[in-house]
Amino acid sequence: MPGPRGTYVDPHASKTTFGPYADTWLKSRNHELTTAAQDASIMGNHVLARWRDVPHGKIDHSAVQAWITDLGKRLSPATVIECHRLLSGVMKSAVRDRLIGANPCEGVRLPKRRRQDDDDRIITREQFTALLRHVPDRYRAVVALAAGADLRWGECAGQRWDAVDLDAGTVRVLRVAAEVNGHVSIKPYPKSRAGRREVPLPRSAVDLLTAHRDAFRAGLLGSVVPPGSDFVGTWLVSEGVPVNDVAGLIGREQISTTLNRYTHASRDRNNRARAVFADFSLTPASEPSPEAPAPDLDT
Repeated sequence: MPGPRGTYVDPHASKTTFGPYADTWLKSRNHELTTAAQDASIMGNHVLARWRDVPHGKIDHSAVQAWITDLGKRLSPATVIECHRLLSGVMKSAVRDRLIGANPCEGVRLPKRRRQDDDDRIITREQFTALLRHVPDRYRAVVALAAGADLRWGECAGQRWDAVDLDAGTVRVLRVAAEVNGHVSIKPYPKSRAGRREVPLPRSAVDLLTAHRDAFRAGLLGSVVPPGSDFVGTWLVSEGVPVNDVAGLIGREQISTTLNRYTHASRDRNNRARAVFADFSLTPASEPSPEAPAPDLDT
């Protein structure tokens, strides 16, 4: 049976059902454990729930579009986009294996990611300092490390003392912890090439880490650390640290990612804008009035 552009597609192959083929496709990919676990969860909960017993040849563009539209009523745009990505990946592989002639996911309209009301809400340094006082002693230094060096959860939980130089006030990101299905394992390399880096520590973080080392010597620095946030990068950008330097310190490969994630509107932007125009008048100076004649004292 001829397919697009004269390629041959076995007419019987399209009768194979989606589920078994998708399971094989998932297992054959070379992905990190965390990525594989996330994809398996989305595949099982959403993709296979709809297409498991459907033959490849019965999955057409209209059916996929209707499915995506229905998902958009129940799930976030980000999750819907991931569902489409996985379905499209399986169908693209089926095209290469000549089970079907074309990928029915191509051209499907996806929901747009919506900004949340709290997208631009960044904790201030004063708020963080107040919050840190309420963190239990066992984890206070680790939370300070996460904030002072803008480390992600896996980067903090994967730290060992050989990567921390308290005299120089620096920490090296050499390994990370990965949590999959409730089990934490240590991965001997960061997420990306840019993730392997050396980061300077603020004095307050060094002091807390020193006290932590004296009190808790064995094992990792900590096992309960808040997820990495955008606030440290925002603090650095707001204080005028060049964006390319910020990207290197927080382990971002793309400058555009740093710009998009860390250039939030600051609370004092109105006052800063007023300061720019403080010495710049937007209205023409009034003309000096002619001097009034001196009164005639002789009359």
